[in-house]
Amino acid sequence: MRDNACTLKTRFILVLNVVLNGALKNLLKIVRNMIETSWKMSGIEEKRVLDEVRCMYDVVVIGGGPAGSAVAYEASKNKDLKVTIREKREVIGRPYQCAGGLSVPLFRSEMPELWDEMPQNLIKNRIKKVVIRSRNNEITWGAEDLGCEEIGIILDRTAFDQWLCARAIKNGAGIMKCKVTGITVDLMQVGVQMENCQEIKTKIVIGADGARSKVGRWAGMVGRIPQEDLHQGYQETIEIKEYPEDTIVMWFDTRFAPKGYVWAFPEGSNMVRLGLGIPLNIGYRNVRQYLEAFKMNNKDYSYDGDITFKTSGLLSTRPPMDSCVNKHGNVALVGCAGAHTSALHGGGILHAIIAGTELGQVIAEGKPLSEYDVRWKEKLWQRLVRHYKLKQMICGFDDSQMDRMCKVMGSFKMQSENVDKEILRFIKHVVRRDPRLIPEFVTKVVKG
Repeated sequence: MRDNACTLKTRFILVLNVVLNGALKNLLKIVRNMIETSWKMSGIEEKRVLDEVRCMYDVVVIGGGPAGSAVAYEASKNKDLKVTIREKREVIGRPYQCAGGLSVPLFRSEMPELWDEMPQNLIKNRIKKVVIRSRNNEITWGAEDLGCEEIGIILDRTAFDQWLCARAIKNGAGIMKCKVTGITVDLMQVGVQMENCQEIKTKIVIGADGARSKVGRWAGMVGRIPQEDLHQGYQETIEIKEYPEDTIVMWFDTRFAPKGYVWAFPEGSNMVRLGLGIPLNIGYRNVRQYLEAFKMNNKDYSYDGDITFKTSGLLSTRPPMDSCVNKHGNVALVGCAGAHTSALHGGGILHAIIAGTELGQVIAEGKPLSEYDVRWKEKLWQRLVRHYKLKQMICGFDDSQMDRMCKVMGSFKMQSENVDKEILRFIKHVVRRDPRLIPEFVTKVVKG
């Protein structure tokens, strides 16, 4: 009799568990379907995935900038994968830490589908001329020199970043605003710890978290970056009435930007993004003073009106990494975090999207992350190495050497829209015109 009672009790408990589990699952399903929390994250009201409900993911992308959004967009094409973005900022794309310039020929040739898809209202201005000034010389390159209508575009960076993120969300990626405070990595999975949130588990973590990537440090992939390979950038958006609105100007003058340069990128309507970048060991505390000195000594333009926006941040000018994947094959770095930026000028929007696209496709295809190293290197490695070596040499110039370089550049005629090809042609041109300017130019750059 007692055995029968135990058996009935056991069966009752099993049935109750099944019923309760089923009810819980149905409840969670109802919660997922009914609750829509509006979160103004990407410029439009997007449905927020209830990430608290499901704590195991396939891919967690840390950082919602261009690189992170590109990864999430491509990875979420595989509908069997649970992909989510973790972003600490209140609003995607704000504050932006970038002048927002993009090469049109490079964009069209390397990401043609994205170029065609991008809404035109994300473009604030179109550039037809580039002026490079040293202390005593000046050169101008125009769109006609490339046989094209425009050299570049100036983006609305906030709107552009939001558009990229919205594409990823529309494609099925989740997103959550929170600050990631650490990761724990083992062979089978990665734990992601967040401020005021429970830990989540994932198979893959992507670090798209900027020049001083915490993900890279937590995963043991990135050590101390030399200060000369990080440039401190500072930029103001200011009204300059006489500024030519189709022209980018860059100044190389050690009085105002030692081992760096000053830039002016016009937004249109007399508004200009005026900024500079100098190595971290020079400019961390006094970068603003350098820009003020430039404005006081530059008589070409009058600075009218108030400063409408200020921003600062680190620009990665380091060489490319040997590998952007950890030893376990479950953490990868991309964009500034993975040194996918041009050390020559500090720009990296397009490189970040290219690398992010390759990484997302590798994940969607179910291939090991080591394949990502192969693919991004095929697209970017040679260019990034060459840009780094050029940066090292130009940073070593004094003003007289930069004057000579500028003079040689003035006699160089571009023949195509292929940027990499034209850089190589320019290198050979410098060697022929002024070989003493940089004696090791050929061995360090052309053969590199």
